[in-house]
Amino acid sequence: MSFILIYNSARADSCGKQLGSVTMPKLKLAVVLPIMQVILAIVLLKIGNSSELPKGWDTPYTPPISLVCTGISAPAFPLTYFVLLLPRSMNLSAVLGFSVQQILFLLGVAALWWWIGHMIDRRSSSTKKAGTAGFQIFTSIFGFLLGGVLLVAGIGLWRQALFLRRYATPFAYYLAGVLFLVWSIVLISGSVRGASTWGRRRTISS
Repeated sequence: MSFILIYNSARADSCGKQLGSVTMPKLKLAVVLPIMQVILAIVLLKIGNSSELPKGWDTPYTPPISLVCTGISAPAFPLTYFVLLLPRSMNLSAVLGFSVQQILFLLGVAALWWWIGHMIDRRSSSTKKAGTAGFQIFTSIFGFLLGGVLLVAGIGLWRQALFLRRYATPFAYYLAGVLFLVWSIVLISGSVRGASTWGRRRTISS
């Protein structure tokens, strides 16, 4: 989806230059991606919230579609733990049909996909600005640690799937686990690559 949007944006920009007087505005993925992903997350969470608890289920239950929704934007998932810092009365409340944890997750989804769109826009822009050394180091360390958290969470989902297969077919746990692991690989590899690039630039400059 992202590659299609980038292609259409570049095509509209080139058409605008050819027409001269008629210039098409360039599509900003930093705006489009968060809107699309937040809407998708809202729809999936709404469906999950309206699902019924399986018969005989006496443990905390997460609807399968909500698990998949979390996996799609897995890096936003750790934000839900900030609910532990809130008063217990607020934890039990709901806003527009969503729990406080889900509201925190939706905020994380918006921030995550804004960042992804911003990075894609910056790479496709003709005026690229290199970040400061401190910022690059911070993003590399943060991305590596977040990738580690998602790796542990993904393995945990697979372990739950292996346990639950005695009672049902936990396809959603397998799928969510795969999505978590994919995000983990992307974040860890991206962080290592970013750190190595910064190291090479520092060596060349010195």
